[in-house]
Amino acid sequence: MLWASNGLGYCLALDGADLPGSVCAVTMNVPNAVAQFERDLLIEPTRSVLKYVKIFGRPSMLSDKQKQNLRMSCHGDERFGDREEIRSKPAAVMRVRAAPSFT
Repeated sequence: MLWASNGLGYCLALDGADLPGSVCAVTMNVPNAVAQFERDLLIEPTRSVLKYVKIFGRPSMLSDKQKQNLRMSCHGDERFGDREEIRSKPAAVMRVRAAPSFT
């Protein structure tokens, strides 16, 4: 068999049942159902978390005061000059400045 050539073994205690017959199909449906159930148990929390993240988004790293300071201190091409003052990443600064309320 293919399994035996790869070093995999199996043992079914069916007491002389015909493995190629319908008994084997029914017997193998049980482990398949258990595996599917375990898979669903693993996937459901992941789906729930992804749904939550899509609804609520990622929390902001900057406080409202820091955002306001960034908006007020915009000088032309100096994009990240204020970043060191508030210790944030360039992406956070770009998100604040790209927000619709930014003038």
